[in-house]
Amino acid sequence: MIFHILSHARSFTEAVRANIYCEGDSCGRVWIIGPAMEALFGVGGERGIPLSWLARVTDAPAILTDIETLVNQTWAANPRAAVKPRKDCT
Repeated sequence: MIFHILSHARSFTEAVRANIYCEGDSCGRVWIIGPAMEALFGVGGERGIPLSWLARVTDAPAILTDIETLVNQTWAANPRAAVKPRKDCT
């Protein structure tokens, strides 16, 4: 189902709605669908994450701080886990 939605949705909003309409484990699917569609369409515009949706996120600064803290702690604990570009992918 995930691959079907990713290959057919023409916008972030369309993908989210298609995921909801599929019923079943929509929460499990959205962890892949959301980031993939954001990577494809970005934020704002006709196809990206609607700015009106982001405006309704409560406590966004605290959430972003928590994410940054988590990333920094993970990096400090295991710096070798960082993704390094391959030499043949320049």
